[in-house]
Amino acid sequence: MDIVNNIWVAIGEFFWNINSRLAVLNLASTVVIAFVIWLSKERPDTFLKWLIPAAVYRHKSNLLDTKIFLFNSVLMLGGFFALVSFTPMVTIGLLDLFVGLSGEAYAPAEFSLLHSAIATLIMILTLDFYKYWVHYIHHEHPAL
Repeated sequence: MDIVNNIWVAIGEFFWNINSRLAVLNLASTVVIAFVIWLSKERPDTFLKWLIPAAVYRHKSNLLDTKIFLFNSVLMLGGFFALVSFTPMVTIGLLDLFVGLSGEAYAPAEFSLLHSAIATLIMILTLDFYKYWVHYIHHEHPAL
């Protein structure tokens, strides 16, 4: 039951957190700004038709973008999985490899600024590598 509650809280956060692009306050202020712009222009159409033109939203490029967005939203859990599992696993594996190459016995690394910087760099590069290949696969396979 906690997971349902957590999901519900996350959805609420999505629409009420001011840092979200889809926050109600952000959307409302955007519509007000658009309305002011619409008032200052010639108005051949109603405000709603001007704000949401069917030709744009029914264009095959927009429909493809929508499909990609929905597909990526479903796979977001996989991205979360990569962030919390794949990246640390690769980082730990590479650090173990580096310790093994040094010929010294394995011992937990002492905390230092240098060790933290190296671990951070490895995690950033690993995540960037992962994102590059996911992006590349999206371009190479029409189904994605």
